[in-house]
Amino acid sequence: MRMAKKRSRDNTQTAEQENGKQKQGERCEAGSRRKDMASIARRRAAHFANFNADDDTSENNVHVGSDQARTLGPWSSAMELVNAREKAQHDRQAKLHGIKGATEEEHLEDEAEWQPRRDPSLGPHPQETVRSLFDTCLDVLTTYVDCVESLWGIPDVIKVRLATSVCSRRKMSPEVVRLFTVGSPTEMQLPDCTQLDSVVLREIVQQVATERLQRLELGFCGRGFGDEAAALMAAGGPLRGLEVLALEGAYRLSDAGLEKALSATPSLTWLAVPQSSRLTGALLEKLPSLVPGLVHLNLADCRGIGADSLVAVLPRMSALTTLKLDFIPEVDDAVLVAVGSLKELRELSIRCCQTVTDAGLTALAATRGPALEMLRLDECGGNVTDRGVEALASQCRALRVRRCADQAVCGGGSGEERFFAL
Repeated sequence: MRMAKKRSRDNTQTAEQENGKQKQGERCEAGSRRKDMASIARRRAAHFANFNADDDTSENNVHVGSDQARTLGPWSSAMELVNAREKAQHDRQAKLHGIKGATEEEHLEDEAEWQPRRDPSLGPHPQETVRSLFDTCLDVLTTYVDCVESLWGIPDVIKVRLATSVCSRRKMSPEVVRLFTVGSPTEMQLPDCTQLDSVVLREIVQQVATERLQRLELGFCGRGFGDEAAALMAAGGPLRGLEVLALEGAYRLSDAGLEKALSATPSLTWLAVPQSSRLTGALLEKLPSLVPGLVHLNLADCRGIGADSLVAVLPRMSALTTLKLDFIPEVDDAVLVAVGSLKELRELSIRCCQTVTDAGLTALAATRGPALEMLRLDECGGNVTDRGVEALASQCRALRVRRCADQAVCGGGSGEERFFAL
């Protein structure tokens, strides 16, 4: 019993001794930390306690007692934002008023110093017409026609306008022309075929020569359109819907080739083959039977056709209303007498036919004068005098267009001036 009590006392004393040592160690450690903090405070005190005007004493330094020391709270920050917004708005309004005032002053100065560049007595300045949306789109398509994949579904009327625009810019290449042949078009008008060789033109004719075709016009087609292409027109059968055929400058086309093409066009009413130098009077003699309903005939510069053939054939083509015989040297007074037998003739062009004289014009005015509406006799040489002009002026009362430019007649002045004078 005594031994147990003695062991208990020893344990108690040992615990108390250990607690006392632990507390003593903590006190030593706390004292050491205080000493360290005091040392740090003493090192930094020189910075916070010493004032120097050259140092940073701006408003951003809150440690020197600036105004921001009192605006660090949320209310103060919100008020500062409101005041800044009002100040910015006020500055903007002042700036706008300043610009407006300066603009008005400049306008007044300009108005006071302005002088018209155009004479006001000439009236209002002519206004330029605004291009239509269709013309603008057409211009864009023409510019980038090389990038067009297909024109499928586009109406033929628009295709014709686009083809004319493309040809005017000389962009009708073999690749581009194939865009206009798809879908059996009713109209095919290519004013400029200079870039299309015979292979390409034969392919085009073969694709478009269908019963739906109503109009075929090829300009400057002499390089590619010959007898082979003309034969392909008739190879697919009769072109019953074709009414207009114009082949300008087809210098490789012969009588046989054109005859094959015309044999497949029973409904043709309009034929134009200007500058087709290989055509002769043999073909002209067959025209009344090949195309009996022909009303328009253009044989300008077909120098292989003689006056005898014209005199013999023209009276048989009674349905003609328009006839062009420009640049054919053999057209003379006898031809004009034959032309006078065409009862339906309304328009006649005989430019540069220098063998025409007053007698021929007098005969033409006596027979077709009352019905003739258009007459062109530019540069017909010096064989036309006042007598011929007087006959035209007295008989051709229905003339709406008359051209006799560069036509010298007796009495002085040009033929046109004399015509109006009479």
